[in-house]
Amino acid sequence: MALTLNLLFHLHHETEAERPTPRGYAEVPRLIVQADDLPIGCAWLAEHHLDPMRGRLPAPLLLAVAAARETRRIRVGPCVLVLPLRHPLAAAEELATADVLMGGRLAAGVGSGGNPEEFAAFGVPLDERRARYAESLDIVTRALRGERFGHMGDYYQFPDVALVPQPLQPLGELLWVAASSVTAATLAGHSGGNLLLSRGMPLDALREQIAAYRAARGAAGHDPDTARIQLTRGVYVAATDDDAWREGAEGIRRYARRATRESGAENNLQELARAGDFIVGAPATCAEGIHALAAALPITDLACDIALIGMAYEQIARSLDLLGRAVVPLLKGYGSALSSEGTLSRAAMPEQHPPLRARRSPRRGLPP
Repeated sequence: MALTLNLLFHLHHETEAERPTPRGYAEVPRLIVQADDLPIGCAWLAEHHLDPMRGRLPAPLLLAVAAARETRRIRVGPCVLVLPLRHPLAAAEELATADVLMGGRLAAGVGSGGNPEEFAAFGVPLDERRARYAESLDIVTRALRGERFGHMGDYYQFPDVALVPQPLQPLGELLWVAASSVTAATLAGHSGGNLLLSRGMPLDALREQIAAYRAARGAAGHDPDTARIQLTRGVYVAATDDDAWREGAEGIRRYARRATRESGAENNLQELARAGDFIVGAPATCAEGIHALAAALPITDLACDIALIGMAYEQIARSLDLLGRAVVPLLKGYGSALSSEGTLSRAAMPEQHPPLRARRSPRRGLPP
């Protein structure tokens, strides 16, 4: 299966003064519009709640629908929708409605979350997270498959219902399920969705999770060979290696401080980048790093977290352009979506339903 490069946006760890929320909400769709003209498969939007440093995008589906109205091809969606913080039937309705509004281009990432402050704010006991998530995932999966069913579980009870509307995409294309443990990977495989692996985990742990996921898919009657498996890395591309390290230094150090709660100033920058799962450099260097990662793990997708903390929009946009126009062509041996002319080949593009509207300026919002 071809290796697909995707994007991931967090909108986190910057103060309101540094990057005001309206500006962030304008910049991310502009970058997604830019990616729509590049061989990028999907743009993911991380969900965070009630803390500007943790993240300022509590409703990623809204931004996904808005971005889809400005684009033609690229998939967009939450990574991830935190299921224990909402009723699973409501989550399924929101996902299905978004997929219809987006013409079948929603990428629906779901997960368990785990931030104690967020769970406390929503009145959900953190020690119930895993059990609630397992029950919710089963309900969401059945609803999105189009089943009519009732449910009498530990946390949710309802009579026979069927989801209205139904999503345009089949479940195997629509749903992505996050995992950071063998148990969670087993749930993901049983669901029939695709797999979202966590950044910051050793390769051996990721291999164990992939094996558990594939085994669970097979046991549940889903073809393990059709599964898509995504890993995330921080990625910054510049014209030269020296430029990339110089321009990306602040963002890498700030990521390290966020992860370790230490200054990180005294550490070697390359060591911080390795510890933070960054791929940094000129196009050839980044292609080599992605090549090595794809050789080490049976992934089909790589989510590129390109918006380094504190980085100016113009730098992020330049890095994105190099990622699509210079790095992807070097990955042709791994089945990139580029044709010989350097544009998306028709065979590589997923079949899409007609969009609701023609693409407009990325600076304009949804119509009234």
